[in-house]
This record gives sequence, structure tokens and C-alpha cells, in this order.
Amino acid sequence: QDLLCRCTLHVPLPSLLCHPMAMLRTASNALFWFCWVLVIAGVVMYHVVVSRVVPPLQDLPENIATGFGLVLGFDFMKQDARIVQDSAATALTMCNVSASTACPVYQPIPVPGSSNTGAQRRTIVDAFGHSLRSIQRVADDQYFGTGALQQTALKLGNIAAGLAQLNDTMDCAASNVIFCNIYEAGGTLLSQVQSVRAEIDRFEGSKEVERFEEYAVYFNLLHILPYFLVVSMIFLSCFWTQGGNCRGSSGSMAVCTVILFLFFLFVALALMTAVVAGGAVARAGTREVRVTQLRGDPTVAQVLDHVEAKFPEFWDLTFANLISGLSGWVGASAVLLAICVIVTLYSCCLCCCRPYSKDAHELVEVS
Repeated sequence: QDLLCRCTLHVPLPSLLCHPMAMLRTASNALFWFCWVLVIAGVVMYHVVVSRVVPPLQDLPENIATGFGLVLGFDFMKQDARIVQDSAATALTMCNVSASTACPVYQPIPVPGSSNTGAQRRTIVDAFGHSLRSIQRVADDQYFGTGALQQTALKLGNIAAGLAQLNDTMDCAASNVIFCNIYEAGGTLLSQVQSVRAEIDRFEGSKEVERFEEYAVYFNLLHILPYFLVVSMIFLSCFWTQGGNCRGSSGSMAVCTVILFLFFLFVALALMTAVVAGGAVARAGTREVRVTQLRGDPTVAQVLDHVEAKFPEFWDLTFANLISGLSGWVGASAVLLAICVIVTLYSCCLCCCRPYSKDAHELVEVS
């Protein structure tokens, strides 16, 4: 403002505005405020992205447990296996067969008569569709189908095969064999509930999941990261209002603000670089790190691709928002890193060109 008042006494206004130093000063002003707009927009964007990634990060252990228990049906295994066994036993009574005594040693001999077991068959089908079919998919899966689940997969396969052979009305000689097999398979499933639950707990309690639980309380601190850049801009603003001359005396306020500006800027640069580099390393690491809890020791990338393709309902609950959120976080950090670079370049130009220095004032006045 002082410059404009003084210059208008010596030169016409059009000449002043066209003077190189005046133009440089105008450009510097515009770039300064442009940097502030970038920083504010970048911080807002970063907060929006982090607010979307923090909940899936914090809820990952719980979502995995819910995914196995409710979505894939393992919480209902005991209940539905009991329904299958009881329904098979009821169907056998219609042909005067006691499942608990006859089935363990049942011999497929000609038996007169027939029975209508449509209600029992539908009950078994409903129980199988409620949870057991999903459990069978997991137990027979190429990655989740570990040794502890193979017997479960076999018995569930026997139940599915028996259901495929059943009709509502059948000769007792044929239906007795099928229902005895289903009854025995249901009993085996009931005896395996604890071992299956232990295996699922082993999946849920992996080192990676435990690490998420350990650090979950710190995830909200991610919101703090961009404020190192904001603080650096505040000190740059102080330096800017003092004339932007970094060639002053070592004891001047300008030198102090420059030092603080550089400190917070370098911290912001380091943090954003770490996030972006960490994202690249993590992406590459998913193709190298193996999940030893699963069958065949697949890599993390193989497991994620497999879960997304084969168990989409489990994927949507546990990983979909998490993966997209992490990608967004790395992207937002990359944007803030670019803004840090722009601020760095502007501060270098401000220091080198010194558009607000006393010499620049005098140069415009003389011209």
C-alpha cells in the first residue's frame, strides 16, 4: 500500500502497473493466496477421506468376526446341524425306524411301505440354505478349507447329496438309507462345532488382525497430519507480511519465522512422503507376504482377490470400504505432498526474488 502511494507521485499508474517489479509483486500476492486456497482445500479433502477410512480400520477385527459368524453362518452351525439331525430322525419314525439305535448299524434291506417326508425334507433344505451351504463353501474352499475343516466339508457334502436324492414320497427302503446318512452327518457336524469354531477363531486371531486391534485407538490421530502444513503456512504468512526478505539479520523476526516455517514444512513433507511411499510398499507387499493360517499359504493379494470373487458378501462387510478408504487416504496424502512441493517452490521464489524488499521499492520509485 505504501509502495502504491509513493509510486503514484513519480509515475503514472499505467506505467507503475506495467513495471516488472510491480508485476512480480502482484504475481507473488496471487501465488501466496493460491497456496492458501490449495492448503485449505487439501486439508478439507484429507479430513473427508480419513473420516471414511478410520471406521473400517477400527472395526476390522469386529467385522471379520461378524463376517464369519453371521454372514458366512458359522454362528448358526450348531443350531442348523441340530435341526438337520432332528428332522432326519423324525422322517425315519414314519417308517418305524429309531434313528438313535438303527442308524449307526443300519443295513439297506427291503422294507415294505412308503412315507411322505416332504415337510422334513423342506426343513432340512431350509437349514442347509440358512447356514450350512455357506459353511460348506468355506470348509471346501481352496484357501479357507484347512485340514480342520475338511471333515466338516465331507459331511456337509453327504447331506447335500442326500437331499438331491430325496422326494416327498418314497419307499421306506430307499428313504431310510438316505435319512440315516443325513442323521449321521448331522451328528458328526454337532461333534465338530467346537473344533470348527476354534479354526475360525484362528483365522480371526491372526497376527495381522491383532495388530489392527492394538493400534486401533491411534487411527484418529491421522487427522492431525495435515496440520503441520497448515502451521508452516502460518509461519510463511508471518514471513510474507514482514516483507519476505530472508537476507535480514540473523536475529530478526523474519529469520525465526523462516526457520519455523521450514521445520513444519519439512515435517509435513516427511509425513506425506512416508504415507505415499508406505502405500506403494504395502501394495507391493501384498504380493509377497503370505497368510500362513490359510491352506496353501497364499499371498495377501491372492486372498483379497479370492474373497472378493468367491465371498462377495463377506468382502463387502470387511474389506470393500477398507481397501477403497486406504487407497483414498494415500491419494489424499499424495495431493498434500504435491501442495507441500508447491509451497516449497513459492517460498524459494519469494526468498530469491524478494518482490517486497526495500530495494524493489526503490527500483519502482526510480523508474
